[in-house]
This record gives sequence, C-alpha cells and structure tokens, in this order.
Amino acid sequence: MTWVLVAEDDAFSRRYLETTLTAAGWEVEAHADGASAWDAFEAGRRPYSVVVTDVRMPSLSGLELIRRVRDADPDIAILAVSGLDSDESIVDGLEAGADDYLTKPIGAAVLVAKVKAALRRAEPSADAAVFAADDVELDVVARTVRKGGRIVALSPTELALLTFMFRNRGRIVAPTQILASVWGPAYETENEILRVTMLRLRRKIEDDPSNPRLLRTHVGLGYSLGL
Repeated sequence: MTWVLVAEDDAFSRRYLETTLTAAGWEVEAHADGASAWDAFEAGRRPYSVVVTDVRMPSLSGLELIRRVRDADPDIAILAVSGLDSDESIVDGLEAGADDYLTKPIGAAVLVAKVKAALRRAEPSADAAVFAADDVELDVVARTVRKGGRIVALSPTELALLTFMFRNRGRIVAPTQILASVWGPAYETENEILRVTMLRLRRKIEDDPSNPRLLRTHVGLGYSLGL
C-alpha cells in the first residue's frame, strides 16, 4: 500500500489531487495547510511514500514543509506544486528539496506519471554494485553514500543522479540522456531540474562545490564524473 500525503490550501485543487491520485490506486491523506500536513508526517500517522505539496500556503509554507520533510526523511519522494512557473519559483522548490516541480493546471495523466517516476527513483536497485571516487563511496543496494567515511543524506533523485553518473564514469553525458534516464523521457528538455539537482548534489559530495573535482560540467556538451 502506497500512501501519498497532500498539502493544498485551495479546496478545488486539493479535491482534484486527492481524486486523481486515489483513482490511480494510491491511498491519499489530504490537508488544507502545511502545518497540519507536517503534524501528520511528524506523528508518523501513515507510512507515507510521497508528499505532494503546494508551494504557497498559510500557517506553514510548502517550501518550509518540503525542507522539514526532507530533513526528516531523505528517502521520501517530494513533488512541489504551484501556479507560479517562473525560473525563480522552480529553483526555490527544487532547492528546498523537492524532486520535481509541477505547474498548475496539472493534467491527470501528467500528475500520475510524475508521481510514478518519483516512486521509481526511490525504489531500491537490484544491481549489486559499490562505486568509489576520491573519498566518495556509493553502495547501490544499501542506497548509502559516504564521504570521508561519513554518511551523506541524499534525496532519491540525488541518489539516482549520482548512481547514473557513476555508471557512466569517464564519459561526458548529454543533459538529455541524463534527464531521460534519471527522471524519464518526458523530462528531456527540463534542464533547470538537472542543473539545480546537480548543484545540490555537488554541495553534498564536493569539497569545493564551486570548483567540482568529481561532477564536472562540460559547456555545450554535458556532465561527467571522473573525467
């Protein structure tokens, strides 16, 4: 059973999210503000696998809810929802810790596909592999990352991105290929999502994120690990 926690202050949008996600076969608990959603999450009322939250809400903003949930559970899938589609708004949502950013109005098929994609990224891998570069070690099966021997908490999307880059170590990989493999074919043009997620990942595993040694940018070509 998969539980989705929804936080949306607009009654119509909340009902739409709840109905659409329920029809897709998931159990849904919907809240009218961020504070009550956080209370439910913190209390462990349900075994939530996904959080879908509006960005602008009273009492506790969606951005703050995302930060709190991500800090409490690095492995949970989080989708930010907003009527704002500016680059700044998208970056704010992703920087807070969301795995994806959906702009209203959201079609039912798109919503379901995005939630499914987020859940896939959070699934354990069946491939036994341990990768290492410099002082960073990734255990794919255990879904753990260590830097200098200490555990580093990564979101499911950050973990999927690092795994993909390790599997393509020594190669320059085009953004479209990374997006299609990590997020899904529908994301091939979502360069901002990749840019922000790569930035978040560098902040966690690079000694100097502004001058990365592992995750390198090749202008006009793509990204590489260990090249």
